[in-house]
Amino acid sequence: GVLGLPLHHYAENRPDVNQGRTFYDLNAFVLCALGVATVATLLAVRRRRPWDAAMFALSPALFVTATVNWDLLAIGLAAFGWLAWARRKPVLAGVLLSLGVSAKLYPLLFFGPLLLLAARSGRWRAALTAAGAAVVTWVAVNLPVALLWQESWSTFFKFNSERGIDWGTLWYIGEHFPVGNGKYGIQWFSDLNTDPTHHGLNMLYLALFLICCAAIAALTFLAPRRPRFGALAFLVVAAFLLTGKVWSQQYVLWLLPLAVLARPRWGAFLAWQFAELAYFVCFYGELMGASGKSVFPEWVFVLAAVLRWVTVAVLSGYIVRDMLYPARDAVRSTYEDDPDGGDFDGAPDAGFAIRLRGYFFGPDLGAEALASQQAEDIEESEKSEDAEDAGGAVDQDASGGDVPELITGRG
Repeated sequence: GVLGLPLHHYAENRPDVNQGRTFYDLNAFVLCALGVATVATLLAVRRRRPWDAAMFALSPALFVTATVNWDLLAIGLAAFGWLAWARRKPVLAGVLLSLGVSAKLYPLLFFGPLLLLAARSGRWRAALTAAGAAVVTWVAVNLPVALLWQESWSTFFKFNSERGIDWGTLWYIGEHFPVGNGKYGIQWFSDLNTDPTHHGLNMLYLALFLICCAAIAALTFLAPRRPRFGALAFLVVAAFLLTGKVWSQQYVLWLLPLAVLARPRWGAFLAWQFAELAYFVCFYGELMGASGKSVFPEWVFVLAAVLRWVTVAVLSGYIVRDMLYPARDAVRSTYEDDPDGGDFDGAPDAGFAIRLRGYFFGPDLGAEALASQQAEDIEESEKSEDAEDAGGAVDQDASGGDVPELITGRG
């Protein structure tokens, strides 16, 4: 409406204006600006690794899907949200992420990793502040609309609840998998799509997603080093897509910036991009087939969907491996810890997390980690005392006392 209504008013008495093309051009301009802004946020959080942003900026999937829908609005808001989080501004981060959730629900998935990392580090204040700001913002934006236009506002939730198996998902692959003799579909998957309410399908994919989230939570606490925020966020969003009943072709945009934050290595990334590009082409071939103009047999589209699913799963596996073997983490080869982590960057593990790892991997490991933690606490305490001593020396200088040359910087 922000672009369409003014355009319609302007072109109403101007028959020479092609409203459809102009509307697309305006949308493309705004979406491209949001894409550029996302690149800028990646550069801002990775100043020591500016080349990482090229993975997003030069992505072929970004080129072909950027204007399919308005997903880049949510992605841009989410990108500014994680930049605010990295700059340790939790209120602003919560507000921006919540605005992203209002545009597209997927930024909601970021709050799970934030709370998991808060539990591992014991630093709850910033995460809860961001979550609280997000709730207040979401209510402030959505409540007036929900009260004034309740039916329209609730249509999104009703539609997604009753929506069946969508193209390219795990469930679509099962429903249309080639079984020989020109036949397609495994009966169990086909039966899931017969219920008009799709209650069984909803329960099943939600259960699979929650199992994946439980595994990610376990990984968060049991990994030898606290996982980075970008890596956890990628795994949660990837799990949502891999198990979900809807995976539109532009949803690749959800993962693109997170892939840069999670694992800025080109190999698996390029393989995934090839799969996404192949899927995009096959999707529109399938769409033409659905309209009566057959381009290729059904198994070609199913193969493209399998390739996309597998490459995202493999990329997720590499990210898990980097968590289990932190020496492989490309980001931590440049930064000491987590440049995207905000309040978690450089944070030691909480005693609870140390004891939990000790329970699973043996008391020796737990005792060793606890001793290391205590040593870090002592070191931080000594640094704090040194800072207080230095502050006292400066106060003494201000009152006319003698100050060592080392403190004043003179000499």
